[in-house]
Amino acid sequence: MMPCLALVMVVSLTACKKGENAKKDNLDMTSNKAGITVYMDKGAKIDPKYLASGKLAINYLPNIKGDFEKKHIDKIVNSIDKNVKVLLISTNKKGLEPVFKGVKNKLPGVITIADGIGELSSEDKHMVIKDKNIDIGLLEYMYSGRESVITAKEMSADNFIYIISKEKASTRGFIEDINKARLAAEKYNMKFSVEEVGEDYGDLQKKLDAMDEQTKSTTAIYPSEEKYSEFCLDNVIKSRFILPNINSENDGELLAKKLASDSMEKFKNREDFDKEISKKLASKGLKNKVAGISESRKAVVTELVAEVANYMYEKNFTLEECYSNSTILNRANTDLNLGLNFDSMGISYGYFRKLTFLTRIY
Repeated sequence: MMPCLALVMVVSLTACKKGENAKKDNLDMTSNKAGITVYMDKGAKIDPKYLASGKLAINYLPNIKGDFEKKHIDKIVNSIDKNVKVLLISTNKKGLEPVFKGVKNKLPGVITIADGIGELSSEDKHMVIKDKNIDIGLLEYMYSGRESVITAKEMSADNFIYIISKEKASTRGFIEDINKARLAAEKYNMKFSVEEVGEDYGDLQKKLDAMDEQTKSTTAIYPSEEKYSEFCLDNVIKSRFILPNINSENDGELLAKKLASDSMEKFKNREDFDKEISKKLASKGLKNKVAGISESRKAVVTELVAEVANYMYEKNFTLEECYSNSTILNRANTDLNLGLNFDSMGISYGYFRKLTFLTRIY
């Protein structure tokens, strides 16, 4: 059994430690390197333990208008050397797909992994997944109604309210998500309803306020769009609804703000932060009432890839063994305390999957 020589991932995350030793050039990009080297967008929050491990080096991509250019591609390709086992680039912007070809030409043994690069969400995605220079492609799926129903059942919910804006309710992706969530609710004998919301949240708030205390305590409210996350969390704190998925841009930051807690960066690791949040929620009578993901969603993909890479090299396993659905799920369960569902991205050259994470209950 031949182990993989190197592993390159493309991922986008943000949240660098202050005082990190790295010189920036006029592109506003660092060239930090480690066995697992990451390039990601600014703003994503990763578990602090990865920043302190020494096994992971994070570089933040410049916050530019438009797509990345050749100078950014060259900067990344030129920075990769034989000491890099994993290169992870994750960004919603386009322009960095050629990095994979450049790295493969330079170091053919490197395994290239694209996490959520802009091209994977474009009309050209079917060409991208057939790119022979990309070994693995991961895309965090934006629809998680079905998964939220599963978590709500675990939190003892009897009712599930799917909250969505009127303008998004008729779009294909959300129609499919609502149908999947409805089927899951039927499976678990859970009442299911959809609340379409306009610009004013007043009507929805009146419906929630009109429920009796017992109904509120067994009703899950799900914000299918980020703009409803804070509204839902406020109602949980006020009226003790169940929130199976905060589904915000950054759940940890929103929780810290609402509960007057230190941010995750102030803790040694994500687990310690989650314990503090759980303690504060319990003090308000909200034990097992809220579920979310404290890191940024894209940061979770990076953490998962890092754990799979470490596992592969520790066990001397092949790429095929480590990127099977069962192995990825096992790493998510064991190392990240997260459930995970997979969806196909179509016929591809490498291993491409859409990932939908189940949240952690605080």
